[in-house]
Amino acid sequence: MRNSYSLRRYIYVSALFFGVCGLLWAVILSRGILGGYFALFPTVPTFFFLMGILAVHYMHKIIDGGQRNRMVVHFMLLTMGRLLIDVLFVVLGLLLLENTHRMGFVVVALSCYLLSLLLSVRYII
Repeated sequence: MRNSYSLRRYIYVSALFFGVCGLLWAVILSRGILGGYFALFPTVPTFFFLMGILAVHYMHKIIDGGQRNRMVVHFMLLTMGRLLIDVLFVVLGLLLLENTHRMGFVVVALSCYLLSLLLSVRYII
């Protein structure tokens, strides 16, 4: 059975969700909650948006390339790789930000990670 969700559709849907998520977090952080708005804020939703696009693109290549029987292995490797890259991104962000903005960065990164994971799994499976 062919996956009916295309990469283009994933990009549109995830751009909408990440745009709304980014705007909501920008409003919340601009009110001074969780340490306030920080300069690296726009990179957080952008990073997780791009990671989701890469994940969906990779899995569509696996499915269309005839390696469907190894899809579970590729999906597990992809998930573990994404988790490692995302953790490295958060650690780098924590090293670059001052103490007052670290909690806000972690909360925004966590919400964007969950959103990216849910959307990409929805469009992969």
